[in-house]
Amino acid sequence: MEELRSEMLEMRDMYMEEDVYQLQDLRQQLEQANKTCRILQYRLRKAERRSLRVAQTGQVDGELIRTLEQDLKVRLHHNTSHKILCFK
Repeated sequence: MEELRSEMLEMRDMYMEEDVYQLQDLRQQLEQANKTCRILQYRLRKAERRSLRVAQTGQVDGELIRTLEQDLKVRLHHNTSHKILCFK
């Protein structure tokens, strides 16, 4: 009976240890998601300010154009790479 009890305790400890690792992993994922969220919020506020400036002045500034061009290049590159991978 004592041997069975010992095995049960050992199994419980193993499950608890696994739970601790999963909790640590989830915390790291949450921290990364929070960082990503803050970055996206910053970018959104920046885009909103630019949009407001364009609406008020009727002019598009050079920085906005460069940002849009860079974004377009990145998107085209990713789409092209994705299509190439799909055809392989």
